[in-house]
Amino acid sequence: MWDRPEILNSVSSTLIAASVLLAAYGGVIAVAGLPAFPLRHVGVTNASEPGGHLRHVTREQVLAVVGVRLNGTFFTLDLDAARAAFSALPWVRSVEVRRIWPDRLEVAIEEHAALANWHAGKLVNNHGELFDAPPIEGLPEFSGPPGSEGDVTRRYREFSAALARLGVAPSRIALSPRAAWELKLDNGLALKLGREQPGDPLARRVERFASAYPATVARVRGRLEVADLRYAQGFALRVPPGTVPEAKTGRGAGGESAKDSGNETVAPARRASAKGKA
Repeated sequence: MWDRPEILNSVSSTLIAASVLLAAYGGVIAVAGLPAFPLRHVGVTNASEPGGHLRHVTREQVLAVVGVRLNGTFFTLDLDAARAAFSALPWVRSVEVRRIWPDRLEVAIEEHAALANWHAGKLVNNHGELFDAPPIEGLPEFSGPPGSEGDVTRRYREFSAALARLGVAPSRIALSPRAAWELKLDNGLALKLGREQPGDPLARRVERFASAYPATVARVRGRLEVADLRYAQGFALRVPPGTVPEAKTGRGAGGESAKDSGNETVAPARRASAKGKA
C-alpha cells in the first residue's frame, strides 16, 4: 500500500475530512453552551382548557420546577428531564415540551379531570386511571380490587346512562373480590346487581329495574333500603318496617301487581326463588 500514492492520498483526505468534522462539531457544542443562548421565557399552559388556564397545578409549583430542575441553555436543556420534572407534579397526567426559537420553552400540561374518589385514598380520572390527590366531596365513590378502576369506570358510565331517565344517579359503585357489583343511588337506595351472567347480563338487570321503576319503586311511600336485582325475572325490594308500598294495589310492569311480603316487595312479575339469583 505504501508504494501506491493514490491510496495514501485517499486515506489522507479521509483523515483530514474527519478532523474538520470533529472540529466543527466541537465548535457547535461550545457555541450552544455559551450564555449567549439562555432560556428567557417558559410558558406553561393547560392543554385541556380552551384558555390554557391551569386548574390544579399552581404557579408556585411551576416556579419551583423552573428554578430548580430546568438547567442549561436553549440548546443544551434536556427536554426529557424537563418533561419528567413537570410530570411529577400533582394532578399532571401528561406533558409535552418543545423549544421555540430563540429563547422560549413551551410546556403543555394535561391535567387529570377527576371523576370519582377511589377507596384507597386516590382519585379516578375520566379515563379510568388512578392518580394521587385528596378526596373531593361530592364526587361518587368507586371501589374494587387492584387494577379494576378502568372496569369500574366503564360500568359506572353504563349504569348512569341506564338510570338517568329515572332522575337518579349512582353515588357509589363497588366491585367485590368475587366480581359482584353493587350500586348506591343518590336517593339512598342500594342496588345489588351480583355477578355478570351470560344469560342475564348486568345491563339487562339494570334496564329491567329502570323499566319497572315508575310502577313499583316510585310508588312506595317511605324510604327504601335495598333493591336486589339478582333475580332472573324481577327484583326484590327491602323496605323498613311499617313502610306501605302503594304499588301493591296498582299494576306493575307486564300488567301484574307488585307483591308485599313482610319487609320485602317483589316486582314486577312473579316472585323469583333464591335459586334464581346471580
